[in-house]
Amino acid sequence: MALMHFYTLDWQQSGDGRHNLLLVSDASSPCLHMAGIEGYRHILVIGHTQAELFGDHVGDSVVVEIEEFKYRTNFAVVAVKSKNQCLDIARTLSRVGEDGNRYPFLVLTGSKKEQIGAFDKIGDKAHPSREGGEKDQEWLYSGGFANIFYSNSVISRGLDLPQYNALIAIGGDFAIPYWSAVIHNQIVELNELKQESPLTCAVNGSSGGEMGGEDYKRMIESSLEDAEAIKNSLIRDEFTNSCMRIAPTQSSDVTRPKIVICSEEDLQKLDYLDDQVLKLDDKSQIFTTDSIVRLLRGENLTGHVIKSMEIVTEIDTVFSQAALDGTLPERVRSKLVVEDIPKRPAEVRKDRIEKTLQEDCIMTVSELAEELDEKAKNVRYSLVSLDNKVARRKVGHEYYWYLITSETGARSVERELKTMVKERKAAKLMELEERILTVLRWGGWMSMAEMRNNGLRGGDKDIRGVIRELVKQEKVLSERDGRTKKYVLNEKPHQTTLF
Repeated sequence: MALMHFYTLDWQQSGDGRHNLLLVSDASSPCLHMAGIEGYRHILVIGHTQAELFGDHVGDSVVVEIEEFKYRTNFAVVAVKSKNQCLDIARTLSRVGEDGNRYPFLVLTGSKKEQIGAFDKIGDKAHPSREGGEKDQEWLYSGGFANIFYSNSVISRGLDLPQYNALIAIGGDFAIPYWSAVIHNQIVELNELKQESPLTCAVNGSSGGEMGGEDYKRMIESSLEDAEAIKNSLIRDEFTNSCMRIAPTQSSDVTRPKIVICSEEDLQKLDYLDDQVLKLDDKSQIFTTDSIVRLLRGENLTGHVIKSMEIVTEIDTVFSQAALDGTLPERVRSKLVVEDIPKRPAEVRKDRIEKTLQEDCIMTVSELAEELDEKAKNVRYSLVSLDNKVARRKVGHEYYWYLITSETGARSVERELKTMVKERKAAKLMELEERILTVLRWGGWMSMAEMRNNGLRGGDKDIRGVIRELVKQEKVLSERDGRTKKYVLNEKPHQTTLF
């Protein structure tokens, strides 16, 4: 196992607050102070990736990989779409049932910070575990708590907790300072090499003096790939080890079903249980939170604590049998409900915009906002995000939006826009004509300014144009009063239509 030493120094910059500087020792050698090891003929090291690194360092080692987990068939792994759904399941499951029962289970997070965040969201029916031993975990189980622990902790590394039958993994990543630093430094060095001359680059501290630039670059790239593989392998080992905390032991009930719930993102970090995974291939569908909680509670797969603080663990024998014969995933799947993922408000708005444009073809942002009863800024944002489905054309001072279809070319859209704008302008002028006639009908001789004072709305150019046409059609009479023109309704006009 690698030995790493941490030193924390306080430092302060002028005008800045106090910070901590973390110094990490070189952990490239997984063993220190190994005097006397030569006295042993055989050494057995258990620990996945760390054990393999130890063997490589010591030399003359044999790696034995366990390919199958003894209690694999006891597990069913339910892969949900997101970590947020995992948290929602944990929050729902932790609530006291209508009958007053509580349902104990484990919650895995990636760090102490994530553990506190999960505790705040789940509430007082949860407990953040830190240093407690197996006896402390038994007390938490008998109290029906949602027991939250984190990666690289006491529980994840060494405690067997077979009394728990369900584990919800909210997070699977944790900090690995040394290998993260190695990866960062090698990326920086590769970037520097790309900016240097391709002829040669000196290798600091090497006895060979110089190495060809391309050879050195390939060596750094290979080292970077190895470091990333080791880091990912360590994370996978830790996640798998944490999820296996609920596995049966020889002294526990080996027929007990075990349920692991994790996100599809974290599923790739879980080894040995590939055949036990329940996952939906359709990206638009999910296992519902309610059906998962109903399964765990209704079939008593978690066990439950009643009001008298007694623990009830009995389950239907079909589940015990399924845990033995390898059919547990199928049995669990039969109890789960699948539904389409609810769309977010922005996605719903986009769908409504598309449907509206299909019906009305061409519309401005303000027209869409009024039709959909949405804010104009939200409609504008959605239109921009639909850039592969919609386009716009400017006519006058307005932008008109339309759907891009195979039948709709730019020219035909422009023709349609011009026709539509012409029709809308005619309708607008007809409406303005009616308002002018209404004002004149009740006001007698009036100037344009007086018409506005009596409630007439519209642009001067449009009002002037409409009045001019009304005078031509003899619907309105005009007369100059000094420098001001005034107008009055003609009580006996010719029966003609202005537009």
